[in-house]
Amino acid sequence: MLATVLAACLLTEGIAWEKDFDAAFAKAKERNVPVLVCFNMDTESASESTLAIYKEPELVDRSRDFVCLIASAAKHGDEAAPCPRFEGVTCGEHQKMEIKASEAFVGTEAVISPQHVLVSPDRKVLMRRAYYVGKSELMKMLRMAEKSVLSGKYAGAEGEEKQIAELLKSAKDRNAVTRKPAIAELGKLEHLAARDALLELLDSKNMTETRTDAIDALATKGNYDALDKIAAQLSDTQAQVARHAVVALEKIGLPAAVAPLLKLWKKKPIGMIAGEIPRALTACAPNDAEVLSLVKKACKSADSHIELNSIYALRTLPTDAEVLKILESKIEDKSGRVRGLGSWVIGVKRERSLEAKLAAQLAKENDLDVKSCMSLALDNLKLEDGAKAPPSLLDAVGKFLNDEIPRS
Repeated sequence: MLATVLAACLLTEGIAWEKDFDAAFAKAKERNVPVLVCFNMDTESASESTLAIYKEPELVDRSRDFVCLIASAAKHGDEAAPCPRFEGVTCGEHQKMEIKASEAFVGTEAVISPQHVLVSPDRKVLMRRAYYVGKSELMKMLRMAEKSVLSGKYAGAEGEEKQIAELLKSAKDRNAVTRKPAIAELGKLEHLAARDALLELLDSKNMTETRTDAIDALATKGNYDALDKIAAQLSDTQAQVARHAVVALEKIGLPAAVAPLLKLWKKKPIGMIAGEIPRALTACAPNDAEVLSLVKKACKSADSHIELNSIYALRTLPTDAEVLKILESKIEDKSGRVRGLGSWVIGVKRERSLEAKLAAQLAKENDLDVKSCMSLALDNLKLEDGAKAPPSLLDAVGKFLNDEIPRS
């Protein structure tokens, strides 16, 4: 009975955070286990959400197989007193850990937080995810890192490495029937060798279709591992490669992608590429002043692809007088797709100051798709703030945007 009680306590007491950086890696080397480094700050809502994940019994139990570090520059009390935010360490300890960990694994003073980095006992970064990560994704990362460390490089079930080698061979096949399923499968495998195989497929010696499929497979929210490799594809001479890269950076959604995206925009690429950039920028940095200015101007573009994607990007931007003026102008636009998309954004953002204008246009609208969207948008305007928009409104956007690249 006592053993059962003690086991239950272990599952609920939280992750055992290490107090000293060097001692932690000495322990990891002795046990031959990966190190989980968690960067966390008070100012990020995603950081607050991860605190609850750290208390999940399943994750707490799994964390015993790793050496775990909590790194935070914030101060929550006396430096030498137990931290009220991170159980088991003092504020002084997690502050020192942040300095050491950022120097070793981030290389910049501007640490993205929250961020989870899996490191080998010899201090080599195995993988990282930036911003919010759910319990299932974090558990997957732990499994992948553990496989890698146990074998010295890559590991998994017997025959798994052979399977990845065979998939990589199929992924380079010129026949799409063979190639596409292989690349999709590589994207699903919990194995660092599978990730590196996808990165290998980005090489310019591979077919355009191979590279675009690999870019799509790597495009996961917060996937810091792939960001630099994908950003490098923005300058590719093949338009489809560059376009898929822009969309992938939108999905990854990290501020580090803003600089290469802005650089590409200033080169004035063709419309099919340029049109993807405004919404990618807003996904990466919705409050950046340069991004805000660019998107607003792009909403007036003569290129339909740029205009439509920029209007769509407005849904995540802060509302100001200029945004309202842009949306109001789209309600009566000569293009049905523009009217429909503008109405959709008004409905999704619940811009109630434009309700009368939208209702007046609905009364004389002839395009059935636009009319339906306007009606759904007006219904959504009547809902209370915080209420979820109905799926019917969210799905209506597909009538006005031609998304040739998968975005879900």
